[in-house]
Amino acid sequence: MKKYPLDSAAKLLVFTVAFMLVFVTNGSQLSDQAYAYAFLGYTCWSLLSETISSLYFDIHNRAQSGMLEQIYLMPKKVEFYFFIKNVVSLIFAAIEMVVIGLALTLVTRRPILIPAIAIIPILLVIVTIIGLGYLLIALAIWLKEISGIIQLVQYAYLLLLLAQIDFTMPAFKLLQVILPLEPMLNWLQLLATKANYGFGYYLAISITNSVLWLAIGLVMFKRSNHRVKVAGRVGGN
Repeated sequence: MKKYPLDSAAKLLVFTVAFMLVFVTNGSQLSDQAYAYAFLGYTCWSLLSETISSLYFDIHNRAQSGMLEQIYLMPKKVEFYFFIKNVVSLIFAAIEMVVIGLALTLVTRRPILIPAIAIIPILLVIVTIIGLGYLLIALAIWLKEISGIIQLVQYAYLLLLLAQIDFTMPAFKLLQVILPLEPMLNWLQLLATKANYGFGYYLAISITNSVLWLAIGLVMFKRSNHRVKVAGRVGGN
């Protein structure tokens, strides 16, 4: 959990109010499909944003206080510790989105209709975010100060979500496969709008995307652990 609970509560309140204002103002103009996709897209962005922010600030604070080095001296494997931190950060972010969804439904009196099959891309989103979490941990252990990278990732994905680029164009097909979360976001959009699409194709590229970023995250994480054990300290060259 974050070091300052009041900061977390304040951020949750800001997210909730901002999101509700958008839908209270424009909700009646949105179809049920667009309404559901907007919430799903915002949920994916928030899960990514909140998870990596929570992980980074926890690692940054521990590195500054010298506690991060102590973690490597614990009898349990450091991989287990960071796996728990990764999952816990994701769980708290998911709880925040459930609260926002319930509050939004109560205020607008309009249910968020999400098809059952959406659980597949949502689970793959979670797997991808875990991989990105490991990648973030590796960068934070190596560099200590990566707040600029965190902000860049957050706003880049918010822009990507709002832009809704047509990745079906030949020039963007490879980008759709390798860009983190993009296949799942596009899949969720197609589900929300009830458009015809190739289930096998989106399942394949979404699994590929998730496995790719989970593998990258784990490899970089293991390399950072090895570097720390060899150097005997966190950060620096």
